[in-house]
Amino acid sequence: MQEYLTYEKLGEILDTVYPEAKWSKTDKLSEPLHISYRYKISVLLEDSSYYTNSLQLQVSQVREKIAKEDFNYKFVRIPYFVQLTPEVIKHIFGKDTNINLDLKQGFISDNPDTVYPNQFSDVGIKAFIDRLETFYYIKWDIARSLRDSGHIDPRLQFLITDLEEVERTGST
Repeated sequence: MQEYLTYEKLGEILDTVYPEAKWSKTDKLSEPLHISYRYKISVLLEDSSYYTNSLQLQVSQVREKIAKEDFNYKFVRIPYFVQLTPEVIKHIFGKDTNINLDLKQGFISDNPDTVYPNQFSDVGIKAFIDRLETFYYIKWDIARSLRDSGHIDPRLQFLITDLEEVERTGST
């Protein structure tokens, strides 16, 4: 079975990337956050509910704004369809790592309960598109996994069309 990032694995990875940091794990904000007070970083692993429940995503965005503006924290969102590979860790944290998790990006689970974008709210679709732009360097891997899953949402047909153009021309 394909592995994927979990809240516990995220904690282990953060301990490796920032060995001198003490990470607090909190659900005080009703969100599972890993927080380093020393480095002023909050890391949120977004599960599928952030994309299906508009209210949860919107409340989370307010909390992100407060963390950034009032406390000057870096707020990192890691969507459930993004895996922490060395490339992603470098992009998010600016640190090289020898962590080698052989994980594929995107919708890779063979679990019948996997939540695909065709189950996302409209706000969730917008957030998904925003995350694709944040993780632009793995965007086509995520799009390919979505296409290959067969769970294509009409609201994202443009993404599949763009992917096919990229594959046809070899451009990015």
